[in-house]
Amino acid sequence: MKSRRRLYTTLCLASLCLGQAANLHALELYVSPTGKDTAAGSKDAPFLTLNHTRDQIRKSPALGKEPITVNLAAGTYYLPEALRLTAADSGTADAPVTYQGIASDDGNDVILSGARPLELSWKAYRNGIYQATTPAGLSINQLYVNGELEHMARFPNYD
Repeated sequence: MKSRRRLYTTLCLASLCLGQAANLHALELYVSPTGKDTAAGSKDAPFLTLNHTRDQIRKSPALGKEPITVNLAAGTYYLPEALRLTAADSGTADAPVTYQGIASDDGNDVILSGARPLELSWKAYRNGIYQATTPAGLSINQLYVNGELEHMARFPNYD
């Protein structure tokens, strides 16, 4: 009887330890504004975009079977379109998918931006007004220059 109880206790402890070890095995992916979507998604070779990272997770056999953590390096991630996540992208209660920012030594944050950076050649027009040619078909409702909100042109249709 005593040996059965000891065997039962040993088996319970072993299964508990194995369960904890299984939780330690998790998929870690890395994303960086300087990464490449052709990279492996590792710490040394991070992905570039969140959409690509999400798509790789959807194809992963780990989804729903083990925890997945997506580590975002500090910087600005420009989203050309909305990042669409479904309930399936969350994983499960026992194997969640978590997106988290990585602490930066220089205090920079992770920024997800719907803005689009423009490389424009600004030229003086007159009376302190500057002008630049934008890409064809561009439609914007706000303009930031060096992080500062600027007034949009109002002439000739200022009303």
